[in-house]
Amino acid sequence: MRAGWQAAWLGLLLLPLPGNGAVVEEAEAKLRLTYGNGTARNTSIESSATLLPRMAISLGDQVWLETSARVRVHGANKLEPERPAYQNYTSASRPRMLSDDDTAELRDFYFELTLGNSNLRVGKQQIVWGNLDGLRVLDQMNPHSFREFILADFEESRIGLWSLYYDTSVGPWRAELVWTPDTTTHDIPEPGAWFEFQAPRYRYGASAGAPLPEITTDLPKSMTDDATYGARLSGAVGRLDIRLQAQTGLDYEPLGRLQATPSGVVLEQFYRKRQIYGLSFESTLAGLVVRGEFSAQPNRTFNTSDAGDLKLAEADQWTGAIGLDLNGPWSTFFNFQYVYDRVSSPPDGLVRPNTDHIATVFARRTFAYDAITAELRWYGTLDENDGLARGSVSWTLADNLSVELGADFFYGDEEGIFGQFQDRDRAYVSVAFTF
Repeated sequence: MRAGWQAAWLGLLLLPLPGNGAVVEEAEAKLRLTYGNGTARNTSIESSATLLPRMAISLGDQVWLETSARVRVHGANKLEPERPAYQNYTSASRPRMLSDDDTAELRDFYFELTLGNSNLRVGKQQIVWGNLDGLRVLDQMNPHSFREFILADFEESRIGLWSLYYDTSVGPWRAELVWTPDTTTHDIPEPGAWFEFQAPRYRYGASAGAPLPEITTDLPKSMTDDATYGARLSGAVGRLDIRLQAQTGLDYEPLGRLQATPSGVVLEQFYRKRQIYGLSFESTLAGLVVRGEFSAQPNRTFNTSDAGDLKLAEADQWTGAIGLDLNGPWSTFFNFQYVYDRVSSPPDGLVRPNTDHIATVFARRTFAYDAITAELRWYGTLDENDGLARGSVSWTLADNLSVELGADFFYGDEEGIFGQFQDRDRAYVSVAFTF
């Protein structure tokens, strides 16, 4: 019975076949084989085969269906504990377990309608409203999976939500509106996961390695009261591309509270709402691309800790970021980014630092007529000796075949954003075949 259910669900997941009047406009599937070794512990942390099928189907002159999926089968898997609970997902968005380690999930499934100078998308989708590389200031419409901390590309880690998206032209401006009744939140690694968070800021003030009570999750359920709404207005002002953004709805980062139960004290994760107001811009100056983002989150709710007792407090949070893109000599590309994040008038006992200063540097060079690409990335907190260095080399062996070798190195204090994983260095090899 179980095998039959899995086969039926997987058949649905692996993309619908076109019916009468439907035309397949695009169809492809990528098979990625990955092996990862935890070099600091000399242990295999992952060997997996990931199938990523996608299809675009025309259902008429003005109607399309976009759908994609991900099926992940493991030989070895220390990234997640056995049979993860996925407590943060709604039942309509939750990955399906094919075994204790293997999963299948619908990544996108939405209908897109063209209505004159407007577009309407209805279904499970990803809405990208940020323009930074590897950092999220305004890219807040969808939650993310931190299964691999921040090592996976956002396209891989972003969690699609069941949403309604509408965009239209208003004179020279573009207006976008979003309604998301799906209350799925960030996928935080569970206890025992390879990238289980250890820094006190992510553990409600508890020090790294300190035992936590049993963790439960109270996920919001109301499609109206807990829905997320967003609006963005985009246009050009002189040489600047400007975007104004407003968003209200669930804060995808969980808060914590201690609850007494008959079996003992449990740590219950729960969620509050927030508002985000943002401005972003982009401009090209003499070959240099300048990007910036600014967000304000008034009266955001934070946890405070007083002698181990968790409480709540509200404070304003301000975040600003600047990024520069530069094409250098010898087919090189450089990207520099800086983020300043501050909690104004921070309450006593705030479990996170009052301010964060984060910088990133990204360099890429291509060789052999773009067949070989070498990349170096660095993420660091400027007020602490804390960071992540990443390197990779990828070869395009054929139009549909590529190989990538890479390594990630963490350093710093166990209380830092990156240093908490100082014993989680890894090296990996990945082979991707598209058909």
